[in-house]
Amino acid sequence: MNKGINLISLEARKIAKEQKVKGKVKSASFVFVGVFIVMACLVIGFVIILNQKFKNNGKKITALENQIKALEKNESYLVTIADRVRHVNSILESRKAYANSMQDLEKIYVEDLNITGLDFGAKGDMKIEGRCAGVACLTELNNKVEEIKAENKYKEIVFETVNRTVDGRYFINLDFKK
Repeated sequence: MNKGINLISLEARKIAKEQKVKGKVKSASFVFVGVFIVMACLVIGFVIILNQKFKNNGKKITALENQIKALEKNESYLVTIADRVRHVNSILESRKAYANSMQDLEKIYVEDLNITGLDFGAKGDMKIEGRCAGVACLTELNNKVEEIKAENKYKEIVFETVNRTVDGRYFINLDFKK
């Protein structure tokens, strides 16, 4: 049997093994440090990107808040305008009712009638106070009121009061109810 002779001393073998282990540890530590540096760079890059997004979002939020403030002013203007339009519409509706009442007032007007008071109600009602110079005026006024009654525009037309004065004039109060 052949046994080989090892001329390397035991100590030298230990040193060689230690050198191999040191080399492996050194290589492993370089790999570990390299991986750590790459991970650190990735984390720093990620933090920078998030910081940029955060700043951009902050700018966007500020811009949107400014837009909201501008839109709030527009909204208040629009609400005011809408309220004014509703008010104008209500005025126009009441004018339509007044226009019809004015047409009826023109129809019943007679020559010797002196109107001393006129009141328009909300639903198109009308109250007339006046004086007739004589019986002919009162008769003509009554005939014209009967013509309007025949048109059925009003639910009720009433002579509330008819008073005769000593000098022959008549004070009348007419009430037109829709």
